[in-house]
Amino acid sequence: ISMQNRLCNIEINWGNPILVNNRFNSINFEEEIGLYLISTQYIRNGSCCERFIYVGETYNTFDKRIFQHITKSSEWSSAYGKLYIRFGKINRIPSCVDDIKHFLLTIESTIIQSIKYHPDARLTNKRQMNSWTIYYDLLIHNTGKHGIIPSELNTRDYYE
Repeated sequence: ISMQNRLCNIEINWGNPILVNNRFNSINFEEEIGLYLISTQYIRNGSCCERFIYVGETYNTFDKRIFQHITKSSEWSSAYGKLYIRFGKINRIPSCVDDIKHFLLTIESTIIQSIKYHPDARLTNKRQMNSWTIYYDLLIHNTGKHGIIPSELNTRDYYE
């Protein structure tokens, strides 16, 4: 079967950043599949700043995934400042997707590549920083509170 050479459109709706410890208050908390963005907020020269430190994906509920991070003390769990998380809910998995893990990895890699040099990013991700694979041709529309993530991303811009 040849790879279909058309872009699949997806929309990710990002929720408000909430304290990691209050994450069970999020409406997306029970979602099975999606992306998440960890940031810290701190005060600098009297104003509130946000630094983006981790991009993640899960297909096993956000809660189980975040709990894994906290119990394994992930790179970001010791970051300075208050830890915030925002969940990105994928509105509809397109029919072009036959492997959910590769689909999520493609989105995660694309987001990491799109923000890794941003002045407000200090990503602690180890995977997909220097080497990644784009498994799907996606046009990603980010809506809601997506922070420094661009509103529109095309995975074709991030082929290695």
